Amino acid sequence: ILAQGFVARFRHTSGIWLIAMSVAGGGGPQQATPAEMMLAEMKGMSDCFARMTVSCYSKCIANVHEEKMTVGEMSCVDRCVSKYIDVHAKVGGELQAFNQTMAEPSASG
Repeated sequence: ILAQGFVARFRHTSGIWLIAMSVAGGGGPQQATPAEMMLAEMKGMSDCFARMTVSCYSKCIANVHEEKMTVGEMSCVDRCVSKYIDVHAKVGGELQAFNQTMAEPSASG
């Protein structure tokens, strides 16, 4: 749940959904500039990649003293990255549906 004074904007890029938070100003939410949206997108993608790297590395890489990854490690990393991307796509779909629901005018009003 977002604190009062904040509005969430959802943005889809390359299958990854990002939530950009902005402080609401005056009577309504401020519109982010394209540069602000691009920066938020880059930060979100960088954060997503970093979390995926840490998660899959700690889960799949057993021996850091070897020069090359084993076949099992490579297979594990492939599966881990694939699952991570799939989950983000599913979460993105849910966020988009939520965003569309919140953006629709109330039928009772």
